[in-house]
Amino acid sequence: MSRILILAFCLLAAPVFAETAVLTIAQDRYEAGESARFDGPAVVDLFMAGNRVVVAAPVAGSAHLAGRRVTIAAAIAAGPDPDGDRHAGGLYFAPRAFVAS
Repeated sequence: MSRILILAFCLLAAPVFAETAVLTIAQDRYEAGESARFDGPAVVDLFMAGNRVVVAAPVAGSAHLAGRRVTIAAAIAAGPDPDGDRHAGGLYFAPRAFVAS
């Protein structure tokens, strides 16, 4: 009985996982969902989490990214680190853009 209930709840929750939640506070953007893609407008700090995470627009400050597949296709402003102020973790990480210096 409990296995049937667990299966039913998992199937009912599937549409919720497909949605992307976005929160913007001042110049900071927070985004989470199955497939999160940031393509503008410009923000100072970016925080993203999801199965697939893509940064397709420049970020003026720091970027904190977590996901199974993380792709950076735009510049992230430099911080104390010469590679820019990006913090990314994922199973597949693909930086495709130079980080501003």
